[in-house]
Amino acid sequence: MGRALGGSINVDGTSAMHRTASIQLIADDTINNLTNINNLISLNKKVKIAIGIKNTTNKYLEYPIFWFPQG
Repeated sequence: MGRALGGSINVDGTSAMHRTASIQLIADDTINNLTNINNLISLNKKVKIAIGIKNTTNKYLEYPIFWFPQG
């Protein structure tokens, strides 16, 4: 599969492109050939990003992580 090493999200309300993101990852090139556009993750492919917060409350126990879409 692969492993994410880090990344960032930038939010700019004055820009036409409000959110930009970068991610650093290591992908297994035999399974995740990033140059093959038919793969789930490849070069020049749009992705959806969400930030997750671990649920440490006694409510909503069916959600171990609360996800917030970021674009």
